[in-house]
Amino acid sequence: MQEAIMIGPFVVKMSLLMLIGSLVMGFLFFWITSPWKKDETRYYLDQIANALFFFVIALFIGKVFLNLSLFFEDPLAVLAFPSDSTVFYFAFVCFILFAGYYRNKIKFPITGLALSFSVVIITALFSFLFGQHIFTNVSRSMIELTLHFVLLLGWILLQAKLTSRVLLGVMVTFWGMIKFLLSMVKTTYVFTFPLASWFYLLILAIGILALINWKGKVKMWNRQRM
Repeated sequence: MQEAIMIGPFVVKMSLLMLIGSLVMGFLFFWITSPWKKDETRYYLDQIANALFFFVIALFIGKVFLNLSLFFEDPLAVLAFPSDSTVFYFAFVCFILFAGYYRNKIKFPITGLALSFSVVIITALFSFLFGQHIFTNVSRSMIELTLHFVLLLGWILLQAKLTSRVLLGVMVTFWGMIKFLLSMVKTTYVFTFPLASWFYLLILAIGILALINWKGKVKMWNRQRM
């Protein structure tokens, strides 16, 4: 399969088209499987789109910031150059800061938004991995494909049985744990970004903290009832 196609005067990489298509699949899957009312689901999708747009902007800012001297010499070369893992980490930190600032401004529970975002991204990751496996020469681990499939199946089967906080914690913890273990023996990717083991360990810690926080709130609620 060719690595790029011509769209008018532009050369577009197939990986970019697959990424866009995967995100579209993520949005569609969440829209179809969402347990929330349509207005709340639509609101979550709007916020996720805004968050992804912010992340893309942060990627471009990161590329400029980390290649500042080259940017002044040839700005187009910097913007056209593929983003690496360092740029991803920069954008991720910016995204976390943005989410922390924005969390008190949304009109629906932040847990629901975080869970919705996780479902969209996990679906997009599964679609991207599946597309690479079927349509390109890139070989991806069947363990990774199975991981994302199991998480999406769990989302469908458990959304009515677990609270959003618990389901979010379980999904994030499970994803971070498996990706961390895989990263110890091979290079693992998030879309086209090869990421280090510590990143998955951080995600694992976030998931565990979410579960611990939920357990603490349950104990406090039980004490209040007594």
